[in-house]
Amino acid sequence: MTNRVINDFNNRFRVVHQLKVVNHKNIQFWPFLCAESGSNRMILSWYQYSSATSPEQSDIYISCMESLEEWMDPCRISGGISYNNAPCVIKLEDGRTAVYWHSWRSPGVCPFEGTGGITYIWGALSKGKRLDQWLDPFLVFPDEEKQLYPSICRTFSGDFYLVYSKGYGGALGIAHSLDGIHWVKINDIKGYKSINRPDIAIDKDGTIWVVFSAVEDKRRKVFLIKSEDAINWERQELNLDIEDNLDRPKVSIDSSGYHWITLQTDHWQPQTFSNTVELSDNRAIFRVESDKTAGNYNWTINAIQMKNLESGSQKNYRFCGNEIAGIKDYVSVTPDCIYSIDKGFGLSRSVVSMKRMMGDEITSSFIYGDKPCEFIMDTQPGTYKTTITISPWLSGKVGTYISVNGTGIIQDTKKESYIIVGSLAPKARKWEFSKMDNGMDLERTRPSRIVDWKDNRRLMTWCYFSELEQGLALGDIATV
Repeated sequence: MTNRVINDFNNRFRVVHQLKVVNHKNIQFWPFLCAESGSNRMILSWYQYSSATSPEQSDIYISCMESLEEWMDPCRISGGISYNNAPCVIKLEDGRTAVYWHSWRSPGVCPFEGTGGITYIWGALSKGKRLDQWLDPFLVFPDEEKQLYPSICRTFSGDFYLVYSKGYGGALGIAHSLDGIHWVKINDIKGYKSINRPDIAIDKDGTIWVVFSAVEDKRRKVFLIKSEDAINWERQELNLDIEDNLDRPKVSIDSSGYHWITLQTDHWQPQTFSNTVELSDNRAIFRVESDKTAGNYNWTINAIQMKNLESGSQKNYRFCGNEIAGIKDYVSVTPDCIYSIDKGFGLSRSVVSMKRMMGDEITSSFIYGDKPCEFIMDTQPGTYKTTITISPWLSGKVGTYISVNGTGIIQDTKKESYIIVGSLAPKARKWEFSKMDNGMDLERTRPSRIVDWKDNRRLMTWCYFSELEQGLALGDIATV
């Protein structure tokens, strides 16, 4: 890491209270924290997989807590028929709560099965001030496809702004509403490559602040822009120089005038491992399994390359879904490709495939499973160079172990992400950033906004990955 401004997190902040919201069975992501004005109630929304091992369905949940005590039983808002993601919450003038998120219409389509899926932004309104009864969800922009990652804020005059990704990285859309329900599109924010995951805040002067991630110089970075009219935007200097990819930023402004940004380093990228192995028989058996830690309940594998160092011959295998077209110099191994002597290669059992939006033809597709599996290939004895590509399941810690004919070749795939917190003091010109230590957790990611609460307290939620579980945590952050 080459960074002029990242210091140890505890030099500037400390976590004086931490409460974990744990679900041992299912995976919880994308926490959105909202403080209810005039009360001690804190509202938290997130999305949750239908099971720990299958990503094909997820739902939006909401809960609340009084005075940092126990959370109420979560209430499911979405309909349970699709992959629902990235909720955001706002309180309306009449006391009701509005939640917005994006969704794919059918399970397992996109991002896991390529660009054929269509995403829309959905909204739902509570029936009253309680959070356990909700009206049916509604489409926000039914005339527009490929919408992702909505973020909402309320101005000091009582109207609302919504920003979201559109066109799968092509631009950001921004819309305005007088009531937080009916929206009028204003303008698009363009000029950035692969722009995604925006967040929005508005200060007392009416200045609109938008933070997002985009690709620049072959790395994903975080950018901050501001505007007085939601049409003309001015880029702000963050002085954030880190070699890691950065993503999932959030922005907020507290009552004392401090501006806050939270974000994470992003190691949710495929990794490649090379080894030299000696084979003494005519068959190579790759055993793949997961270590089950840090929420990585499934192993994954994208591709295997086997090069004979004596003859120079090479075999390449790519693991993908049945609908994926072949690529030059690679043999496609689909989830139901079982080994046979006639083929000379295949799996020991049927598994499941996934395709994500990011990556190339190799790194975007893979197979996965929660139980060990073997990939078997016929070959000649000799010395081989193996090159294996693996995608992370849920965290930067890949958690996939691989052996060849009983000898482990991939055993330590840790590359943990961490959270970064930045602040801009009133009348200051320079942002200051600090790294948040992962503490006893293996990894902490997906931070929420920092929320201004009573007694000058600042709260933040995030996802944590430990040896035994994955869940959500709430931190009471104090400035040193």
